[in-house]
Amino acid sequence: MLSNEPMELSEDRILCYACAEPISSKLNNLHYMKTKVEFDLLKDEILEKCNELYNDTVTKDIEKKIERIYGNTNIGYTEQQTAKKKFLETYMLTTGYEFSGYKITKYIGVISGQVVLGTGFLSEFTASFADFFGEESNKFADKLETAKNAAVEKLIIKSADKGGNAVIGVDFDYITFHGNMIGVVANGTSVVIEQLNNNNPNS
Repeated sequence: MLSNEPMELSEDRILCYACAEPISSKLNNLHYMKTKVEFDLLKDEILEKCNELYNDTVTKDIEKKIERIYGNTNIGYTEQQTAKKKFLETYMLTTGYEFSGYKITKYIGVISGQVVLGTGFLSEFTASFADFFGEESNKFADKLETAKNAAVEKLIIKSADKGGNAVIGVDFDYITFHGNMIGVVANGTSVVIEQLNNNNPNS
């Protein structure tokens, strides 16, 4: 984009190097924006410059080019992942049947999230007794913990899809399958909860 070649637009339209030069470096900088806010600020600056220099057709073509640049960045993915992580971390779960300071207003139903560990996991238990309670034991524990977290994530997503904002009675089942595979199942009851009003003794 920073070469002396013309800038390609839509439908075989192009901008010569001299015409594209005022915005080419800014377009290139879009690739390196870290957040959508930064991206949008630079985008607005570019389009404002385009409105000064070019006709509506060229400006719309450049706007489409900017949208393609955004699609090739990790900004949208990163922000989506951040939002998902925050949602999962703040979703309310308990192995009990109530939350202190909250009341259950609706029981949605029993739900579960399942994850299966790949072939070969159980065959590793043929390791020696000493290895099993040493380094190998830690590897097995890490695998089970990863599977457990993935099962919880599926449990939360299923609860949210059904309209719940919390899960009570969470427990875990571990199931072995033929072919050296193991399943981890997270179970619970999806519910809707509301925070109690401390100023109202009847709530």
